[in-house]
Amino acid sequence: MRKIKDLCVVTRTYTQNGQDKKVWKNVGGIYVNDDGQERIAIDAFFNFSALRQDNSDRVWLAAFTPKPKEQQQNNNYQPYDDVHGFDSNATLDTEVPF
Repeated sequence: MRKIKDLCVVTRTYTQNGQDKKVWKNVGGIYVNDDGQERIAIDAFFNFSALRQDNSDRVWLAAFTPKPKEQQQNNNYQPYDDVHGFDSNATLDTEVPF
């Protein structure tokens, strides 16, 4: 299987230099196998219910095309790194995740 999309959620927002910014967390991916079937993998340890819902009963995921390996940051993934909306691997000055 090969990954065709990163699945990400916004864990928090902030303002920098008068612009609203978002902190993204990669929580899974969309994969395609050899016969063309797509599969979705979701991080079993990420607590989706902890995300701000804004009076909704849904959590919205964004699908991004993965960056090539040489452009990816060194994200030493730890399943519990998003306690209380803090992502220690987040880059605060970017709009696009990973």
